[in-house]
Amino acid sequence: MEDTGQLKRAVIDASAGAISGGLSRTMTSPLDVIKIRFQ
Repeated sequence: MEDTGQLKRAVIDASAGAISGGLSRTMTSPLDVIKIRFQ
């Protein structure tokens, strides 16, 4: 039973990391494009 809990926790942590990484990239990409166009 403990292995199932650890696996579930690992999946949740990986999902949270993927979501936060995707959101941060989505937020910063437009800013990078604007910065490059103004240079």
